[in-house]
Amino acid sequence: MNAATPIAREARHRLELTEILATDDDGLDAIAALHMELLDYGPMAGLGGRFVREVCYRAHMREGVLRVMLARIDGEPAGFVAVTPYSLSFHRSGLRQHAVLAGWETLLAIAARPTRLIALARALRVLGSRRHEVERTEENLGEVVCIAVRAQFLTGKFQRESGLRLSQLLVQRSAEYLRRAGVDDMRMLVDDDNKPVLMLYHLMGAHFTQYALGGEPMVEVHFDLRDGRVAVDPALPASWSAPAAAASGGEDWKAYWERIEDRQEVFRSEARDHIARLRRLVPLDAGMRTLDFGCGFGFATEQIAPHVGRVALWDGAANVRRRARARVAWLPNVELADLSGPDEPAAVAGYDLITVHSVVQYMSEAELLGWLTRWQRMLKPGGKLVLSDLIQPGTSSLRELLDYLKFAARNGFFIDAFIGGVREFASYFGARSSRPLTLVDRPRLEQWAAQTGLRVEWLSENLSYRRFRRTAVLRPA
Repeated sequence: MNAATPIAREARHRLELTEILATDDDGLDAIAALHMELLDYGPMAGLGGRFVREVCYRAHMREGVLRVMLARIDGEPAGFVAVTPYSLSFHRSGLRQHAVLAGWETLLAIAARPTRLIALARALRVLGSRRHEVERTEENLGEVVCIAVRAQFLTGKFQRESGLRLSQLLVQRSAEYLRRAGVDDMRMLVDDDNKPVLMLYHLMGAHFTQYALGGEPMVEVHFDLRDGRVAVDPALPASWSAPAAAASGGEDWKAYWERIEDRQEVFRSEARDHIARLRRLVPLDAGMRTLDFGCGFGFATEQIAPHVGRVALWDGAANVRRRARARVAWLPNVELADLSGPDEPAAVAGYDLITVHSVVQYMSEAELLGWLTRWQRMLKPGGKLVLSDLIQPGTSSLRELLDYLKFAARNGFFIDAFIGGVREFASYFGARSSRPLTLVDRPRLEQWAAQTGLRVEWLSENLSYRRFRRTAVLRPA
């Protein structure tokens, strides 16, 4: 969440560490200003502060692939760190995903100052020099993309009187985030001649290898996050550390979800829309313990977390769990449920609210009956189970497609929706042909609910833009 974490040392100095969000214009301005002040020698800084803010930070932060923490001392910006759990795919996929934005911002930067063509040539050379990393994509590696602290907060005098070692603290917080996200190895690239920083990392337990970035000598600094020196290994269910399953052939829904990626804008927009509708029709409060079942890539969990006390999440696809874990690792009130076994442990029982959004259609009838029984046991007395986006018999695929395109146009990703839809068409309908979607109408759900000790209330509207689907709220009978 975007709340600052105050760390008081002495009355004369106060440190606040704040997670900056893509929607926080003031925070982004502070980050871009620090970048231009402290990292002005970098290839991206040569294209100007606007380029740095919009392309290097905001675009990736909006996707959730880059996390940025701002440190303020006595209210003054003192330093920052930007970290990604997708080190070896971050730069390539980011350039591909945001090519139009990067191209536009580059044109604006060069139009304002033509001498920036030199900086552009250097930036392209740097990006091109990382192509060899495509051979290392299987590594479980996170990266500190940028880290910088103002000089006045690095002096021995300041550290002695305040007890604050800001560089070490930012590295440690980055390591803690990456470990929660499931990353084993953290790296950063440091100039070969930056001896004080290299010595600091040596004292913190880092390992070093030589590296060349755009022809410039660098050092690749590595921290093994499993040894506990810079980050505590979080106690998490083993199912959340399992590698993504190999999926080939597109023969069923599990294979489909194991191979799909989370970069489509539709996932973020649908999650915002869904949770906004949920908050309007189902009361939420800070004392609630909730479960986001079939959480997907964690976008809905991000949206609901600020409005409840605790939120757990679970998904049946290992690939999806891996991405969701990285997305929610920065949230302090999120826990990872383990529903991989036939019976849930006592620790996951006692939920005030269980949300199951656009999931039931991918279950068989036998699976749905089994889960209704389990969900009923997991609810507190008076708790609610919300099944939304239930496909009704006779629903027109054409009308749903039109609703989807209207939603995409309203939210500014119509072209992405069209291109993405064409790309996913074959895989989606291949899975659908081998395992048809499950349709749930009023009589069938009420019959199944009665068999499992639940009673059903139908909401007046669905909790998504799909107008011809339905939402039901179930409670223990």
